[in-house]
Order: sequence, then structure tokens, then C-alpha cells
Amino acid sequence: MEKTNKVLVAVNLGINLGKKKSILFAGDWCEKKKYTEKIINREHEFFPSIFDKDNLLQFKKEITRIRNIIQPILFEKLNLIHNTNFKKKFWNLIVDPWLGNYLAYNYVRWHTIESILKLNKNVNLEFDTFELEAKSFVSYDLQSSFITPNLSSDVYNQFFYQKVIEYFKDFSNINIVKNNEKLIYETKKIYKFNKFNFYLRKIFNSIKKKFIDKNRVYLNAYEINRLELVKINIALKQFPINPGFFFSEKTFKTLISTDLMSYDVDLRNKISFEVKNNFSFENFIINRIKYDLPNYLVENFDKIIRYVKNLNFHQKYIVTGGDHFYNILFKFWMAFNKDKESKILTLDHGIHNGVEKGDIYYQEEIGDINIGFYKQMKSKEIQLPSIRLSKYIDLREKKSKPEKLLFVSYDSMIYPENILISPICSKSKYVIEYFETLTKYLDSDILSKTLIRPTFKKHYPFSWVKDEMIHKFSKKFKIIENNYFNYFKNSKVVVCTYPQTSFAEALISGPALLLTKLNYWPYFDKFVKLKEELIDAKIIFESPEEAAKHINEIWNDPYIWWESKKVENAKKRFINETALVSEKALEKFVNYLKTLN
Repeated sequence: MEKTNKVLVAVNLGINLGKKKSILFAGDWCEKKKYTEKIINREHEFFPSIFDKDNLLQFKKEITRIRNIIQPILFEKLNLIHNTNFKKKFWNLIVDPWLGNYLAYNYVRWHTIESILKLNKNVNLEFDTFELEAKSFVSYDLQSSFITPNLSSDVYNQFFYQKVIEYFKDFSNINIVKNNEKLIYETKKIYKFNKFNFYLRKIFNSIKKKFIDKNRVYLNAYEINRLELVKINIALKQFPINPGFFFSEKTFKTLISTDLMSYDVDLRNKISFEVKNNFSFENFIINRIKYDLPNYLVENFDKIIRYVKNLNFHQKYIVTGGDHFYNILFKFWMAFNKDKESKILTLDHGIHNGVEKGDIYYQEEIGDINIGFYKQMKSKEIQLPSIRLSKYIDLREKKSKPEKLLFVSYDSMIYPENILISPICSKSKYVIEYFETLTKYLDSDILSKTLIRPTFKKHYPFSWVKDEMIHKFSKKFKIIENNYFNYFKNSKVVVCTYPQTSFAEALISGPALLLTKLNYWPYFDKFVKLKEELIDAKIIFESPEEAAKHINEIWNDPYIWWESKKVENAKKRFINETALVSEKALEKFVNYLKTLN
């Protein structure tokens, strides 16, 4: 059989589409309207999603296996190049969740290319590579220079797809074409700051530190606002204010300053792994990882560790509700304290609502105790009511006469993210389809009161749903960007499209529905019965037509349905098992912290 010829496009840059050959796009993330004219008369196809349920199970298994292999070797090599002797618990705190995410992002690329080549053995695939400066892709933090570009930047993804495809170069059906054109990845700006303001705050925080006892409980959580933080500290009879400036982004970038983009190939080459004699994703990672490590683990490590040591700031207990994921200085400080036998308590910073957690074991590994709002599943876990969510109890009261229908949209970034827990890439566009169908069947008086809340996040520079929702529906429906909380309080019924924090807020505060595709949100086995009970109570819907019919029926007085025995039982079970709340949440949290000493 004679082979056909195609251009393989892993990332749609516009300049890599060729001129005449048919195009095979590696995934739906290549769908770019601005380049439509270039392919309108060309044969082209999008490679179908590689992520069915079986693949997802294999995905987690493989990522976990490779992480377990790489972790101890990587920790040993990092100790070696830095002439340190830190334990596994220290390195685990600062290396992850970068390592888990790094493996996940690259396994997506690897598995995509491997699947394409295996299923197109009778096709000659031509792939264009470009000149890209490796050091410009170094990560100096977790969010802005690693997670966001992985999920949104075309040039960033082109660089890593090139590395994957170069590893497949000996496959007979791939032809790598070197293009002399140089692609420029956006440069990171050197951080500038107001010296007077910075040093004034530094002095003020140094004074604060002098009043803090080393046996204190250090609280740092999105869950707790400043006033609550002061109240908790006073109840614990300890100094009420944290020197948080020591761990701020401003302090981090000031500390790193001109070394923000530091990248030393010679130093990285000292991190060596034993390469196995086989062709595999594991081998690809072993060859690649030393060049991709964030520079806070390599070039800037000594500077950061000296800073943390010089703080001379020890706390017996550290309660963290988010910064252990992304705040580099805080992670280093926690790791340094952990190495000196401090106890770490992780606090949920969002509600899982029974869906699989995304970060592979990181939070449960680093925490001596993991405080969750869901029913205890493992020995180190305890369940306490959420302080933040408890403020939503009956927030949308019947007596306030709310009148709006609020549709809360889900969204995802352009490239695959949260592979294990949520819709991938264009699959999130079910939200648009569901809203169209829902509004087609809603009564006209409800339509006039319908609001849309898209996802507005600064780290979502490009997404699948938001812009299209605004473009298609903004003329007929009000789009809520600002003052969301006020509109939320004035909503008679809230329709959520994903089973996470926004759904918990809605259900706890008043009449709410979850309209979604359940197969996109894998539930823990423990919560399957809860899911079935919520469906039976007409709280969860997969059909927008059925959801519209239900809303029409209950609209005049939704509390007749909402306060019925079946619904009350389902709500109670949901709250007790996945999103515990209490009028005395703050008091219960304080009482628990008092038991630590």
C-alpha cells in the first residue's frame, strides 16, 4: 500500500501548516479561528481525544509509577549538587506538585504523539521544528512560568512537543523538518520595586517576628480571612499577626531579582540518572528532566535556602490551606521547619464534592494531618466544617425574595489540564450546548431573569468557554463579571455546571441544581450512593431539557421542592459527606487547634 503524506501539527502556530499537503492536527487545542483561511480548502483532521476512561486509569497508574522511581534519585542528586543532606520530607515539600504536574503534562504530549504514530503507520508525517532558546523556558515559580504557559502558550508547547517528537525520530513514519525560523518565547521582566516601601515593610515584619513564640500555631489559609485569623490567634493566646511579607511574591522576586532566569547547563548535567536500554516515556523523562527542573531547585536554591535559614523563624505547627502548592518561599520555609520536626496540617482550599483529587498524593504526603471538609477516608485525615462555606448557610433566604436564575459556567484552558478530574480541552464546551438547550425550554418570564457567570480568572488567559459564551449570549442575557456575590445572593435558583466549590456554595445557600456530564467528573466509590440520591432528588441533571422542565415547575415557589423530605435528606448527606458546614465552624476549628498542644 502506497503511503500518503500529511503535515503533523502538534501546536497550531499558523506558520507550520505547510502549503499543499493534508494536515493532521494532534488535538482539538489546535483549533484556531484566526488561521481558518489557511486550511479552508485543505484536507485536514483533528486527532481524536486519547483520554477515555481506561486511558485515564492507566494514566494515573503510569504517572504514579514513574514519580515513585524518579523521586528518590532526584532527591539524592539535588542533595549532591547542593552539598546538603536534607531528608525526603524536605524535598517532597519543595519538588512537588511541580514533579507530578511535569510528568502529567509531558505524558499527555508523549501519549498523544505515540498514539498518532502507531495509528498512522501508512502515513508519512512531516513535522516542522523551529529554533527555540532552551533557557528562555526555565521555570522560576510554579504558576506564572510553569502551569500557565503549559496550559495556554503555543510557543511553550511547541518547544516541548519538539522534544517529544525528536525522541520518536527513528520511527519510519515521522520526518522532522528543521525550520531556520526562530520563535521567541515571551521574555520575563526583571522585577522592579519601590525600595523604600519594601524595606519599610521588611522592618515592620521583623518587629512582628520578635513577638512570635516558636511553639505557636502558624495559620496561612485561603479559607480564613484576616479578621478570623486575628480571632483564632487571640483564642489560642498567641500573637495575632503573621509576618506574611517574608513569603510574599514581591519578596521572592526581589530576592531572586536578576537571577530570575538563571540557567546553568553545566550544573544541571551533574544531575544524572541511569538510562535504561529501552524506548519508553520513563526513559524520555530520565533523559529530559534535569534540563526542565525549575531554577529554584537548581541555580537559585542556595540563595533561597540561605534566606530561609537567616529568617530564624521556627513554628511548632504550620496550618496551610493553599500556599504549600504554589508559594516558593513558603514551601522552602515549611520544608526547613519540617526538617526540624515541625508538624504540618494541610487544610482544604477548595471543595472536592466527591470527585477525584487532581494532585497525585502530594497534599496527603506532606501533611502530618490533613484537615478536610469531606468525610474521613484515611487515618491522617480529620473532618472539620469549612469556615468559609459556613457563611453560605441559607444565604439566599426565602424572605429576601430573590428573583434571578443564575447559570454558573465551567471553563478550562486551551491545553489539557486536570486530566484526572475534569473535562479535557473542548469537552468543556458542553456548557455552551447545555445553556442553549436549557434556555430553549425555559419559560419566557424566567428567561428575562437569567444571568450568566462565566469563569473569569487572571491565570486563564485563553479558555474554551468564556469568550464564546459572551459572544453568543451577551445580547440577550446579562453577563456577570463584577459584583458576583450580590447577584448570587439575589438568585432564586442557581444552576452550576461542575461539581466543585461553586456547587457547594449554591447548594448550602439555597435552591440549586447541578447540570453537567457526570462521566467527565469521576466520583470516589464512596460517594456513588450520594450521587444517586442527588439525582433522585432532582438536584443533579444530565439533560438540560429535563432541568428546564424542573425549573419551570418549581419557579413560583422553589422552596416547596427544596424543603421536601427527599431533598432535605439528600442535602444533609451531601453536606455531611463532602462539604461540612456549621454555624459554629470557627469555634470548632479553634477547639481542634487547642488540642494540638
